[in-house]
Amino acid sequence: MLHQAEKTGPKNMLAGAGITSLIFLAAGLSPVLGVAAFFMLPPVMFYYRSLLGRQAGMTVLSVAGAVALVRWGGMTPDVGVGLTLLALGFFLAEFAEKGLSIEPTILFACGAVLAGGLVVLALYSNLSGVGLGAMVSDYVGKNLELTLRLYEDAGMTDDPGVAALAESMDALKTLLVRILPALAAAMVLLAAWATILTARVVMKRRGHAFPDFGRLNRWAAPDFLVWAAIVSGGLLLLPVTVAKVTGINGLIVLVVVYFFQGIAIVSFYFETRNAPAALRVLVYGMMAVWQMTALLVACLGFVDTWADFRRLRRAGETDPDDDEPVG
Repeated sequence: MLHQAEKTGPKNMLAGAGITSLIFLAAGLSPVLGVAAFFMLPPVMFYYRSLLGRQAGMTVLSVAGAVALVRWGGMTPDVGVGLTLLALGFFLAEFAEKGLSIEPTILFACGAVLAGGLVVLALYSNLSGVGLGAMVSDYVGKNLELTLRLYEDAGMTDDPGVAALAESMDALKTLLVRILPALAAAMVLLAAWATILTARVVMKRRGHAFPDFGRLNRWAAPDFLVWAAIVSGGLLLLPVTVAKVTGINGLIVLVVVYFFQGIAIVSFYFETRNAPAALRVLVYGMMAVWQMTALLVACLGFVDTWADFRRLRRAGETDPDDDEPVG
């Protein structure tokens, strides 16, 4: 269980607000840097909420949000994403402080953020007089156009993949709008997972309290999720658009869940085999930059439901100590 307000005070609060605001502002410098900066926001917010307490943590969040609103000239999609990720870090620290296990901590935090984001979107849509569907479609379309321009600016206009992207913009926009709920949930889940792993390493090295979530590289998804995967796959076979959209959204979220289980297996074997650091960096790096590797890891996690690669069901693994940084 976390200790509240370990280091409250104007100096630490100012440092937290300043660092968080700078990271938020860095997200607007370039598309690539923006993604990295956005994913840095939750662990930084988790860190300062844990150290400073609820009230001071909320102040840090509010200052960073106000700076971003001034920088972008009001509420924009980028500001909304940043505020969502800040709120995720805050809620993760809130639920972790209550002594919950890893599953409810992540699920409650992600659920609160996604529900809050949906409410804000609905209110913004109502106030602006633009339908929620039209607003989302416009946002997706602008991002696709931005992506296409980036490829063109890089001199890749003759690339077959870029040409195919240009020709299928409308169809791709329709698909992305339909799977946006799952993509949003997947992004929040991945950010929450990365936040817990990053914050655990940083806070333990700096001598701060961190919740005992047990050995995360022994984690496994509940067995009943296999049926959710089977049902979602079955929905894709039905000749009904709503069923297909529901199925693909369900599968996207489940792929993320089983990716967590798969990377836990990889981490488990790295630990038990004393794998060299260079190999670990290589494998984790491949997961980050090559989607096929991440998909294979998710498949590994799914098959583990039956294969029990770590022999956890036979061994009855209960050791709570884990200093492994991943998994």
